[in-house]
Amino acid sequence: MKREDLNFFLQYCDRGEIKKVIKNIREKENVEVVVPPDQVLLNIPVKDQVSDIIFYAGEVLFTQSYVKVNKVEGWSMVKDIDNKLSEYIAILDSCFAQVYMLKK
Repeated sequence: MKREDLNFFLQYCDRGEIKKVIKNIREKENVEVVVPPDQVLLNIPVKDQVSDIIFYAGEVLFTQSYVKVNKVEGWSMVKDIDNKLSEYIAILDSCFAQVYMLKK
């Protein structure tokens, strides 16, 4: 799995299992919340099939978070307002990055 895919797949995982993993990480590692979960709006581009012009169909609400685990940055963006899930995924993203760096 690529790091880019992690954010998407974790949004559909069992939250109870994610909580267990996060609890373990928080007990054993140095977790720092750089930017707490916050809501953002993103414009969604759509291509008009007739005129071949891109326009913006509207805005979609997301929650984003930035954290550091052992000084390695992690980030997440999840649909709707879900502060806890956003922070959890950012922590897991940082851990995934650490494992990825070890393989290089």
